[in-house]
Amino acid sequence: MSKDRAYPPCMLVINGKEYILNKVNKERVKEKMYKLYKPDTLVEEWVDGEYKNTLELRDIFNEK
Repeated sequence: MSKDRAYPPCMLVINGKEYILNKVNKERVKEKMYKLYKPDTLVEEWVDGEYKNTLELRDIFNEK
């Protein structure tokens, strides 16, 4: 990630594709990600432009 750009507070990244996540679009992003990816796809979690964690898609949205 580039240090000279502004980042959203919370962002999910899969294979370099960024998905901005907030309270307003959470369900829309969830639906889109489940259409494009399998539940066991690894997702990077970024907060304020800093890498925090890598989780499976199903764990991001607390579904098992």
